[in-house]
Amino acid sequence: MSASDVDIAELGKPWLEKVIGEIAKENDWAEDWFNDAVTFHLSQLATTENDHIEFGTFPRNNNDSGLKVYVPTAEYMLALKLKAIRIADPVRGEQETADILNLAKLLDIRTPQGALTILAKFFPKSAADVEKHEFLLKYIWNKEAHDAPSYSGRGG
Repeated sequence: MSASDVDIAELGKPWLEKVIGEIAKENDWAEDWFNDAVTFHLSQLATTENDHIEFGTFPRNNNDSGLKVYVPTAEYMLALKLKAIRIADPVRGEQETADILNLAKLLDIRTPQGALTILAKFFPKSAADVEKHEFLLKYIWNKEAHDAPSYSGRGG
């Protein structure tokens, strides 16, 4: 088993660096496998109460938990994907496009403007570049329409 990257927001625990090093050594992972730089990309407008779902606590016994893991809601995840909008990335571009379209479907967002509304809720400054995002979102929506299977119309 290997871990290429784990993203995490700052925990503020002094023991964390030591534990991260021990885990890397035990598993023969790269020392930089643990990425706390994700904090820079998070929205100050997102709240734990509304925009995150508690995934689990560790340890998973009756003792006080030392770690709580939260995942973003679908709406917040879409906003994060739209802020990064790495659809032109040669390695991750197709997956990023699929992620955006799948999240939009889940949220019943049918237009690029609807997606921009979600982006603006969490990242108003990023959404202010309307031309850039509209162009990219229209590309994504058109790509989905063109990637749909077509049938020749012949009976079979």
